Amino acid sequence: MSIVSSPAALTTRSAYTPPAHGIPTDTTYETQLGDALKDKYAVVYVGYSGAGYAQAGAVKQAIARDLKAICDTRHTTHDMVVVAGGTPEGIGMVYDVARDMRLATFGIVAAQGAQYASTNCEMLMTVTNASTDDWSTRMPESDEELVVAALRVATEQGNGAQLLAYNGGPQAFEEAMAATRAGYDVTIMHDHQPASTGRPMPFNDPGRLRALIDAGAQVFLTEVN
Repeated sequence: MSIVSSPAALTTRSAYTPPAHGIPTDTTYETQLGDALKDKYAVVYVGYSGAGYAQAGAVKQAIARDLKAICDTRHTTHDMVVVAGGTPEGIGMVYDVARDMRLATFGIVAAQGAQYASTNCEMLMTVTNASTDDWSTRMPESDEELVVAALRVATEQGNGAQLLAYNGGPQAFEEAMAATRAGYDVTIMHDHQPASTGRPMPFNDPGRLRALIDAGAQVFLTEVN
């Protein structure tokens, strides 16, 4: 795991040199999350990535509206960090919105995805898995989802956190469920559908959606114009 320096086009990205020996541990991840999120308020986003969104423009407008509402409610933006999966596709459009709102950005991505990182993701934490086919982002020892770890670190060392899910595939669902069960503020923006419909859509499964609601997540049916 590391926070990596950017390619030439990403000159604002923070750099982190991984340990000289040994495999990163949970402590390694905790330290890097603390560096990024201490004294910060984290707004964590999950959703579709490679599948994209059927109405991308409307989704981007919704993200901007919802993020502005959070800023207005908190009456400050100086301590806010937008956290997502690092890449620009799908929910990664949140980085463009955050740039326009002058908010700090942080990404968590499997190492093989680092080369595709959004140019508007300022800090990127990469996770090296045993297989390049494994795109999961979890703690190596506890198996805690790093999205949940970000919520936890921002709550313990910062000014709080919340997660917004604009639907998403199995990974996004697992992250939203883990965050809900851990007791964090989770909101599901349920109406946003993918451009590619051949992939699993667990948020559209009534039973699984009900499990999220029963666990404590809020679900909103937002109008997509």
